[in-house]
Parts: sequence; structure tokens; C-alpha cells
Amino acid sequence: MYFNLRHLNLFSSYFAIGFSALSSICIMYAINHYSGVAFYGDLMFYLSMSTILFTFFSFGTRETVTKILKYHDKDISVLLSGVILDLFSSFIIICIIYFFGEKILIFFQKYTANNLHISKLLAVYTVFFICQSSFIGFLKYYNKILIINLASIFQNIVNALIIGFYILNDNTTQSAIILAYVVSVFCGLLFLIFGVLIFLNFKFVKFSNKTFLNSFSKLYELSRLYFWASTGKIGVKNFENILLMKFLGSEAVGIYQTLLKILSPINLMTAPIGSNYQKIMIDYYHDNKYKKLKELIFRITKIVLMITILYIIIAMVFVDLYLDSQGIHNIEYSTILIFFLGVLSLLQSSTWWAGNFMICHFPQIPIFTNIISSILNILVPFYSLYYYGDKGMIVFLISIVMSQVPAYIVPFYLFRNYLKGEKSTII
Repeated sequence: MYFNLRHLNLFSSYFAIGFSALSSICIMYAINHYSGVAFYGDLMFYLSMSTILFTFFSFGTRETVTKILKYHDKDISVLLSGVILDLFSSFIIICIIYFFGEKILIFFQKYTANNLHISKLLAVYTVFFICQSSFIGFLKYYNKILIINLASIFQNIVNALIIGFYILNDNTTQSAIILAYVVSVFCGLLFLIFGVLIFLNFKFVKFSNKTFLNSFSKLYELSRLYFWASTGKIGVKNFENILLMKFLGSEAVGIYQTLLKILSPINLMTAPIGSNYQKIMIDYYHDNKYKKLKELIFRITKIVLMITILYIIIAMVFVDLYLDSQGIHNIEYSTILIFFLGVLSLLQSSTWWAGNFMICHFPQIPIFTNIISSILNILVPFYSLYYYGDKGMIVFLISIVMSQVPAYIVPFYLFRNYLKGEKSTII
């Protein structure tokens, strides 16, 4: 029964990620075709700002709730504790956007009359996204991956339908498109809430003040470490869009994100693996089965890397045709750009296990690696664009690769040492 359920979850995860990738590619094609690559660049810039807020202020309840339920099985107080932390994160984001949102957008981008309205929409979008976290963590522990994936599919359907409606009615303003993202992520949140209620048969399984205080204390301690690790990670992902917008403008962001989309099938392959094997890795760790844990990770990683290399070669061959189909012509060194993006994809796919596993079992390590990685990912591209920005995006991508390589090497080295027998004493 467990074997069948695991494979059903894995299949549904691949389908959900694939549907999400297909949806985002269709939206990209439509926007690039009807509104231009610069408009798409602006949209990606706004969404990157939201992702940075989520990264900076999230308590990581998607992972930590799953971890704490190992000690408080079938206890609704763990979910409630996670929701409280998510709401606290949301309150901080609302305050920041209210006081500084418009100023931040103006600093990185030219002034527009809608900056204040857009900043408010981004705050709401980020809040709804954060509030999904605890429900996802709760459902993951009980292997209800199917509910999570159905929520993702439903969210993407709503988003694509609303954006399609706006495009057909010639209402492709930034505010309208971002509003579509807000509505869709809210629908995804509602789906997850009802999914949890259905799983619980609309009954609270177990709750008491004592267990609530105990679970909240444990969750807070682990989430606090995740918060610092997440804070240190602020420069790791999406900050490159901010730097590109500042130095090269909207069109450069749009081209960069369009090139990234051709490699999105690699994420389709690797993203579900960590979620579906998280509980198995937790069990191996707590049962001191380090050898099995290592064999599992290395076996899957070898397969992932072989497929990733093959796909990157195919992408390099067809990149010009891919860009021409969207009305984007005469991009210099497009094949070389895909090569450097492919190197990043190789690094990312080889560490599919790191995010979920390291924060649950070795939570000190991401704090160190994320801080170093953020410093490198901000300073190296910044100075590259500042002094050599006239050379275009190729210099930028070389600097990104140079800055990220150390951050991927460190987890492998430290993880190998931990597998020799050390255990985390955080919980």
C-alpha cells in the first residue's frame, strides 16, 4: 500500500510541477507576444521582489511543521503553531510594504504612477503565499502530497484563466496581471485549508494547551534557525533580477527570464523528488541508517545529473528557434548564455536533497552557507555589472556562476562528514 501511495504521490507531483511549468511558459509566450519582452521583464521584477520578501521573512513552516510532527503525531497544535508563525511573518511584510514598498520599487525601477498600488498587491500576494506554508508542511508529513499537488494545479488554472481573460480583452497592465497572481494564490490557500479539513474529517484530532505550548516552543526554536538561514539566503535567488533591472533595464530581465524558462523542465524533474523522499530521509536519519541515506541520495543524484546534461545540450541547439518564436531576435551569444545557465542548473539539480534535509537535521549549516552565498551573489554580479555592464548579459552570467559554485560545494563536503555518524542536537 505504501509503495503504491508513494508512486501516486510522485506521479501527481510531476504532473503538478509540469502543469505549473507549462502554465508559466504559456503566460510568458502570451505576454512576450502581445506586450513585449520589457513588459515581461517588469512583471518578473515585481514577482522577484515578492519572492525576496518571502525568503527573508519566512519561518520555513513548510519544512519545520513536518519535522515537529515527528514528535507530536496527530496533534493539531503543531499546525496551529505554524499558522501563528506564518501570520506573524505576514504582519511584518505588511508593515514593511506599507512604509517602504513604493520607495523600494522607485529605487530599483523608474517611477510609475501605479507603484503604490503594485506594492500593495505584492504584499497581499506574498502574505497569501506565506500562509500556505504550514498547511503544506502538515499535509506533507501525512503523505497527503496529492492534496498539495491538486491545490497547485487549481491555483495555476485560475491564474492562467484570469491572465488569458485580461489578454483577450486588451487589459494587460502590470496591476491587472499581478492581481491575477493574488487571486490565484488565494484560491490555492483555500484549497489547502479545505484539504486539511477533509483529511481531519472536519474534526480536531487532538489539542491541549500543554501540547500546544510544547509544540510551539519546539517549532519556534527550529523555525528561528530557519529564519536566520532564510535571511542569509536573501541574495541567493531572484536578487539577480533586481541587479539586472538596476543596471540593464526591463528588457534584460525579460530576456534572462525567457532563457531560464527553456531550462524549466529540469526543475520539473528535480522539484518533486525532495518532497516525496523527505519522510524517508527523516526516518533513515532518526534510525541512524546513514549508509542507506547516503546511497539513496547519491543514486538519485547520478540519474538526475545524466538527464540534466542531455537536456542542456538539446536546449543549446534549439535556443535561437525558441527565442524567434516569441518575437525576440538577434540575441548575441544565446548558445553561450544557455551554457552558463545550464551550469547553474547542474549545480541546483545535484543538490535536490539539500533544502528539505539540511534544515531539518543540520540547521546550523544553511545559516553559514547562505550568508556566504548571499554575499558572493550580490557583490560579484554587482561589481561585474557596475564595471563591465556594457558587455551585456554574458558577463553577468559568468559572475553568477563564479559566485554560486562555492555555495554548492560546501554542503556536499559538510554533509559527507555528518553522514559518518554525527547527529544534530537541536531537537
